[in-house]
Amino acid sequence: MKTSGNTILITGAASGIGLEIAKLFSQQNNKIIMADRSIDQLKIEASKLENAVAIAVELTDENDMNKLIQTIKLNFSDLNIAILNAGAANDYSLYSTEYNLEYAKSEIHTNYIANVRLTHALEPLLSTKTEAAFVVTTSGLAFVPNLNYPTYSATKAALHSFALASRLALKRKGSKIKFFDLMPPLTETPLAKGLDAPKITAAEVASWFIDSFEKDELEIHVGDTEKIYQLFLRSPEEAFMAVNP
Repeated sequence: MKTSGNTILITGAASGIGLEIAKLFSQQNNKIIMADRSIDQLKIEASKLENAVAIAVELTDENDMNKLIQTIKLNFSDLNIAILNAGAANDYSLYSTEYNLEYAKSEIHTNYIANVRLTHALEPLLSTKTEAAFVVTTSGLAFVPNLNYPTYSATKAALHSFALASRLALKRKGSKIKFFDLMPPLTETPLAKGLDAPKITAAEVASWFIDSFEKDELEIHVGDTEKIYQLFLRSPEEAFMAVNP
């Protein structure tokens, strides 16, 4: 994939991985559409970048989603890359007093349903471009769940499966759209704030992504994700216990 001269939508762009990807693409002569629910922070960050606009959106709200889709179709019809990065995560234990169904609903809608909605809504637009791509951000937990983040892990596994299915479905449709799956390890982002474990920086993830994107590496195992993946291939049980010591 080319890394300049694109029009790129990035969700979850106010902070973390989404923001760092926006910074790198902005430096390479791309038009950036930054979307997030944290509109005040989003506007501040977008104002620092070249050729970037900020759009407020709550991905779990159907009206907001429809407005975003219509705005893109009307004002950014040259869109050729959609990086669907927004995520929600809650720390709780299954089968305990900590379990909260609302947490699970929020994660399922943000991490999975919103991405399915956006890819289907934007696919006709991207299909008209000579070079186009969807990118979803999943996780190494798509291979092995973390018991402290059970629904988050499940949504990332579902989104990874959706990426695999989408890749083949688009190919059989004769589409030129490429479907990338960015799989970072634990990263220093607002979602991981307070976790006492080794982390990679969001800037490192963004740099790794750009390099892999340019090389057309459709499944991008960043850092320790590759180690977990290889362990999972050898022994799913060992990988499960490594993630849940």
